[in-house]
Amino acid sequence: MKHSNLIHLVIIVLLVTQGSRVLAQSTSSLGILDISITGLNYDPSQAANIARAELTKLDRYNVYNREDIRYELEQKGMNISDCYAKACLIDVGKAISVRKMFSGSIEAINGQVLVSFRVIDVGSGQEELTFVKEYLNLPDQVHLIIQYAIQEMYGQPVDEAILQRLTKRDNFENSINLPQTTRLNLSGPRMGVAIFAGQLGETMKSDDDGGFNASNIMFQFGYQFEWTYLNEGNFQALFEFVPLITGFDQGKFFPSLSLLNGLRESRHGWEMAIGPLFSLTKQATGYVNESGDFIISQDVPNGFKKKTRVDSRGEYTIKSGFVLSVGKSFRSGNLNLPINIFYIPGKEGNHRFGLSVGYNTKRT
Repeated sequence: MKHSNLIHLVIIVLLVTQGSRVLAQSTSSLGILDISITGLNYDPSQAANIARAELTKLDRYNVYNREDIRYELEQKGMNISDCYAKACLIDVGKAISVRKMFSGSIEAINGQVLVSFRVIDVGSGQEELTFVKEYLNLPDQVHLIIQYAIQEMYGQPVDEAILQRLTKRDNFENSINLPQTTRLNLSGPRMGVAIFAGQLGETMKSDDDGGFNASNIMFQFGYQFEWTYLNEGNFQALFEFVPLITGFDQGKFFPSLSLLNGLRESRHGWEMAIGPLFSLTKQATGYVNESGDFIISQDVPNGFKKKTRVDSRGEYTIKSGFVLSVGKSFRSGNLNLPINIFYIPGKEGNHRFGLSVGYNTKRT
């Protein structure tokens, strides 16, 4: 029994040793010098270090350390400055005894960054693998561009949301394509319609005493002042200051001011905002008599309930409310086209809701 166990142990050791040899043979040695940089304020050696780190993560190559390469070449009296040509790379590969050489260039052209990488087989002198792709000109994201270029080059899975921000010009603002912007101004005009429901809507339509003799659907216009105070990942946190005037189309004047706090999903432009609303409205205090008429009076007879409501005979009063708004912003070049629906709840069914559209431009 002991003799059998010893034989099994020897077989296991041999299998492990042989497997390690096969794994070592299947991992090709690879050398990287500097990556050529044109039109960007970025260090070629630093770019090569990022590429070296990404290639090491693949577990596909035995990637040579940069300083070891330089030491070996200095010992052989070789000068490797500006070594980007294939012949030079092959000579370096032979000098340091690696099977592959990695090289490439990153060049800023007309608002784009052209990334070109290649892997050269030292023995055959042929380009074994090549990769060419255009990215947005994002000087502060060169390291991320290099990482994603190598991942795409070797067919590795990538985060599609981040890739779009590195490549799509019309993608919404975010911490990648606007890395230095923590407060982004997207102000612009707003216009739309407001619908008054419940008793409030009836008061707007009524031509009786206290009514406004108007439609309960009114045009409104104004301006939205917007600031982005948080700009991370897929979301932006927004503060919105929105003054509006409602009812000019009906010969009425109902000004309002909204102070909204919201979130925008940067990838598709969906957004939601909530906050207080302050409006200037004519209101009166009184009671409803047996005939259903609203009587303005500070003295309310017994059996009747005193109430304050919107009334054309009253005085202008600041009235508070709450706004919930949801919408989506569409993008065309540097122009944002927001479309929002809003809801303002009220007591006894006196709700308001409507649609707002507008435009704003990309400013920093």
